[in-house]
Amino acid sequence: MERIRRRFGSDLADIVESCSDTDVEPKPAWRQRKEEYLQHLAQASRSAKLVSAADKLHNATAILRDYRTFGEAIWSRFKGGMEGTLWNYRALVQAYGTMENQAIVRDLDRVVTELEAACEHLRSESLEMKSKITPTSGYVPQLQKLSEEEKPAFLNSFEADLKSPGSAADQAHPGTK
Repeated sequence: MERIRRRFGSDLADIVESCSDTDVEPKPAWRQRKEEYLQHLAQASRSAKLVSAADKLHNATAILRDYRTFGEAIWSRFKGGMEGTLWNYRALVQAYGTMENQAIVRDLDRVVTELEAACEHLRSESLEMKSKITPTSGYVPQLQKLSEEEKPAFLNSFEADLKSPGSAADQAHPGTK
């Protein structure tokens, strides 16, 4: 932080420091850091809130784009997983609700709402496709029955199934993990 302070000045260093969820090593647990950061936002400067909101808007937009491209697999990159990440971004929208620049808050809310809807849609789609597959019939013949549009979501879901004990994949093909 001192290097930033020397190079860019105290005002910018203060903003950067205010946008960081912790400078403690080792870092506290993920959820604790996020909750403390949300509390910190209430006292943060206007500039720090604006930079933070812009950063979160950019991040949420990238997450939504990646989710639409890669599906459920992206959540392995996030310590909070899907549920924790969605909770955090929705809580950030609420925390920024009192900002003077409401346009950026509306944009963040729109992206988070789209991400929540996309996650719900893909979850519903996965459940529907899984219902078409019976454990005793084998996955390959069943995969062939799906349309080209259904296959990527099914394969992402199947990959997640393979990682979870007690899944339909375990029942259909015991001992393959």
